[in-house]
Amino acid sequence: MAERCARFPFSTRGGDVGFLPLANQDLILFSRRASFSTAINATLSRHDSLPHRTAPVESAVVTQPNSALSASAHVNQVLELLRKLMEYRSSDVRLRLEKVGQAASMLHMDVLLLIYHFARFSPGNVLEIGPYVGGSTIAAAYGARESSVPKKIVSIEAGGKLKHFRLSSSHIIKDLKKNLARFGVAEDVTLINGRSFDEATIPEVRQAMDGGEVGLFILMRTTMCDATWIATAIYSPTVAGS
Repeated sequence: MAERCARFPFSTRGGDVGFLPLANQDLILFSRRASFSTAINATLSRHDSLPHRTAPVESAVVTQPNSALSASAHVNQVLELLRKLMEYRSSDVRLRLEKVGQAASMLHMDVLLLIYHFARFSPGNVLEIGPYVGGSTIAAAYGARESSVPKKIVSIEAGGKLKHFRLSSSHIIKDLKKNLARFGVAEDVTLINGRSFDEATIPEVRQAMDGGEVGLFILMRTTMCDATWIATAIYSPTVAGS
């Protein structure tokens, strides 16, 4: 199905898109100075082999390799992020997100933990397209709430219904709102009911972002038909300052 292209009225600078292959859907995470690499993807696919306890480490986000950063240093940053992930596995954050995962998400626990981490440490606001019933949104809201700087969270959901063997919904928007309220983040999230490429959605995003930059971008595979123009609009240097 052909999709119309449009530009979102906010800017981002730097970073890459990371793809996480999941059982039933794909998640694309874009984070300024916090992107995934193929090393993370490979390791997550073997998550059962990782130890579940490790000593606390100091970690923030991962930069992208450039002329000033060697490949070796970048790999070390990726490994540090993985160590941080293992630390989260034995933390209170995991306990909170396990409840979220059981009630409102089809994502792997490690993915929810990384969304929490990126929302907490990435600079800028959070934009999500396709939250379904809110698991990833809640994880991002938890992370943003514990960040050292205030952040806006904007989530775009078209609604409808979905039949799934574990997490079905006959009214996606209703269930999404219910879950955001249940986990205490409804006031932290600006929810836009509509399609990301619709003309009416763009000014709503502009108003919600209030001129701020996007630091973390979350896109589900169910909206992949939009991914090409969204990636062009958001990640292209020509968008900065638009």
